[in-house]
Amino acid sequence: MRKLPGTMRLLCGSLAVATPSLAQNVLVEYFDEIGRADTLVAASRVSLDLKNRHVIAAELVGDQSLLDLKRNPHIKHVEHDAVIFSIDEPVTLNHDTVAGRNRHLTELVTDGIKMIQADQIEEGTDIRTLCIVDSGIGIGHPDLPTYPTVQGVNLTLDDGTTYAWSDDATSHGTLLAGYAAAIKGNSLGVRGVANEPVRLFITRGLRDDGKGTLSMMLDAVDQCIDHGVDAISLSLGCPCRANEGCFTNGCYSEIMEDRFRSIVRGGTLVFAAAGNTGEDIHFYPASYRDIISVSAVNKDGSKWNGSNRNNQIELAALGEAALSTAKIKGRFTYASLSGTSAATAYVAASAVLLWSNFPECSATAIRQALDATALNTMTETGCDSSIGFGIVQVKNAFDMLQKGCHSRSAMFAVPSNFEDGICKAIFEVPSTIPSPVPTQHPSSMPTQNPSGRPTQYQSERPSSFPTGRPSLIKSEMPTMFPTSISPTLIPTSDHEAPSTALQPPFDNIFLGQQNDTQGDVPNATGATNGKGRKLNATEALGLVAFASLVTTCYSIVSIIS
Repeated sequence: MRKLPGTMRLLCGSLAVATPSLAQNVLVEYFDEIGRADTLVAASRVSLDLKNRHVIAAELVGDQSLLDLKRNPHIKHVEHDAVIFSIDEPVTLNHDTVAGRNRHLTELVTDGIKMIQADQIEEGTDIRTLCIVDSGIGIGHPDLPTYPTVQGVNLTLDDGTTYAWSDDATSHGTLLAGYAAAIKGNSLGVRGVANEPVRLFITRGLRDDGKGTLSMMLDAVDQCIDHGVDAISLSLGCPCRANEGCFTNGCYSEIMEDRFRSIVRGGTLVFAAAGNTGEDIHFYPASYRDIISVSAVNKDGSKWNGSNRNNQIELAALGEAALSTAKIKGRFTYASLSGTSAATAYVAASAVLLWSNFPECSATAIRQALDATALNTMTETGCDSSIGFGIVQVKNAFDMLQKGCHSRSAMFAVPSNFEDGICKAIFEVPSTIPSPVPTQHPSSMPTQNPSGRPTQYQSERPSSFPTGRPSLIKSEMPTMFPTSISPTLIPTSDHEAPSTALQPPFDNIFLGQQNDTQGDVPNATGATNGKGRKLNATEALGLVAFASLVTTCYSIVSIIS
């Protein structure tokens, strides 16, 4: 083999030293066992192996591994495994503020309970279960129910790390559990929306630092469904901003959207927090069209200032200083929470409270009743992008359902066009009332793999976003398959969201390390504080020249070898 000239040898020899190998956390959905095997071979590390969903969460080193999987005919999707985080920040109250009331044998009926009329109806006789996917729960709190009313499952990663469902390092999940199910009539503390026969199932979508990934959330949600729950509450996620590559590397996931669609079609209601950045943006998972997105209001019924606005927001509840159970520094106490997390727990619990009284009604009928009777004092049209159809009025929904599950001779249907938004939900007279389709949990490769969506559920992306997923991460359907088919006590706020959920290395080009730690979030002009910045024109040209050098080196090596 002939040697390269000295100058070229120097340039090309230093290439390997100058070229970093960036680790990328991805979600891979495969069609068959060949796709699974190829994914495992390409992965430098596997964090979660969800065999029943044909999904692997893995770390890939270098772009070539990513491209190889993208071109693999046995792979359905390759997406960024974005970082998600819990929403809201609880403020600790003096324990004696609540305990002092107990000396008079009273129990506080909070503003959040009164606002949604949860103190005006009782539980029914039918067992209904709400799954809370969050940071766990402080089991042992004197104002929270225990087994068998509350059950759960741990989060266990492939490296053996386990996060117990029955513990809560951030108190976020314990607060949510209190809104939903704090014990009534015990002359202690506060009361929740519903007690027995309404039950809680707790899964972990977040680590002890209040952060997680899409794959953790997917695993936690599947555990809810495997347990047979009736509703799921998600007070976590991350924002979707057009200038941050949301659909390529951020919070939007086609794998997750497809899964939630399947869950809702199977007869389970899913509620998610709209987010607390106070922007006109979508926030996922709340903005997936089949999910009920929940906004927050103040105690006077006006929109809470931090709540996001978008066309997918459907319902609202209290999100201003909402009082609940808490576990802080190992002590069982009470705390207040401001934001859409609290509102989501209130709304989700209202749905199962209502359902326990009307077990003959479908999930669609429960959803329709909540929407049709909600109170919106902000617009004459009855629905807007701030609080959707309005604040839940569960007693009014109860009265409506007493006339029949479809008392308005109508069915609720999600709009077929994403841009239409939830305010254009269809209330149409059905010829027949369809039965829910059971949610499927395949244990082996499906014989059909849908590549398109039915018209009613076709998701159209907002015009400000790309209308198709970039070719870099979109796997083409193989012809062999039919095409019809920080550890902190308190969770961080949305404003402190880790930028890795928004700036993974394979969309916009940034200088700086990409990892799970706090980084920079670009402002409207694209500028950052310096830890990770976009390339300027000169640097971009330099990178192009560097890429040309790489090509030249490999071409010379190929010729003289």
